[in-house]
Amino acid sequence: MSAVLYSFWMRFKAWWASTKARTHLYRVQQEGDCFWSLDVLLLVAGLPSTLTSQWSNERCIRYSTICLFVIQAIMYILQAIHVVILKKEASFILMEGVKASSIVLIILKMVVMVRLREPIACVRSFINSSCVSSGDEAYDGHELNKFNRSATTMLRVIFGFIAVDTVLIMIPNNTTQAVFELPLQMLGVAKQESLIVHVLFLGLLPLGMGLKASTNMASIGTLLMGMRAKLKILAHRFELTSLRSYLDEAHYLEHLELEVREIYDQHLEYWRHLKILKTMIEEAFCLVHFFSIYAIGTMFYVSKIMGINTMSAMIIASMACLLLEYYMWCRLVDSLQEEAEPIGLHICQICTRMPFSRKNASQYIQLRTSLMIIWINTRNGLTMDCLGLFQISTTGFVGLLNIVYTVLTFLIEMN
Repeated sequence: MSAVLYSFWMRFKAWWASTKARTHLYRVQQEGDCFWSLDVLLLVAGLPSTLTSQWSNERCIRYSTICLFVIQAIMYILQAIHVVILKKEASFILMEGVKASSIVLIILKMVVMVRLREPIACVRSFINSSCVSSGDEAYDGHELNKFNRSATTMLRVIFGFIAVDTVLIMIPNNTTQAVFELPLQMLGVAKQESLIVHVLFLGLLPLGMGLKASTNMASIGTLLMGMRAKLKILAHRFELTSLRSYLDEAHYLEHLELEVREIYDQHLEYWRHLKILKTMIEEAFCLVHFFSIYAIGTMFYVSKIMGINTMSAMIIASMACLLLEYYMWCRLVDSLQEEAEPIGLHICQICTRMPFSRKNASQYIQLRTSLMIIWINTRNGLTMDCLGLFQISTTGFVGLLNIVYTVLTFLIEMN
């Protein structure tokens, strides 16, 4: 097995040297190409993308990470059987339950990512296109650059959490060894092979499972941030229209009608892609919601029993990842809704500046009706819910904290 690992390492070094990845990585650090960083994350998580499919040894990397996950999942199952047979303490059994459910969660997340591959590519193409434009190239470029920087920062935070978990889990500790000890079926292997299995199972655990667990937030969260930037550009288009004055007031409504028609086309295109994104968010968020209800309270209880050590620190770091992921979902949806308010204000300003006369009454009413339809769709169309149970918002995050506290209290009382 050591020869296999050495061979894989040499092939990875050859791939890194032969591709343009290093040069592009340096450019990403300078410019903040968030979609390139996202593709790299998906590649390491075992998911294909249009960009990375052109790299040499791309399949080797994907299949290696998938095999690593399969090995870790099998070890998790064997370890859970081992804990049940030995009838260990309740904290260990609860931890095994969290670990088993996390495997199911990761598999479901990967299935969702594979199933939503085409919708994700469609929304991503829309964000990279110029279908929505305010007419102010400087402003549009500034907003898209802000989106790139924010999304890249989010992806770096994900990589940072993976790195922290990897460091914490590699620190020798009796509690860590007890929670992640080799199952009975692996105790008879030789010392060298046992060390390799231990590294694959424990040392590479964040890499094998952590990145896969973050794929939904990384992909759909990046798209949500991009759609927010597009909505801000659309709002700026309304602002410029409300401030624009035409020298020929007799033909004011004709010029305004042409402008509103173009905005309406952009608005319809934006809404078509937002509807696709809303479906993806509702599917992905329900997985995070139901897992967080059970896992966060249980992990908090287990860390409380274990006391202060590196294992409890790793559990707390994992809890922070879950809470941060849940909050990011809620906050991004809220921020998208907040961008709709300026559009209503600008539409109101446009309507108040429109001249009215008996001669152009029909055209006046038609324009006001079109603007009102745009505003109603914008105001009502940005709400998102979790399987119809509740609306996704920061208020929902507060509700999650209350449920987590209830679960923690229940476990303490049961103990």
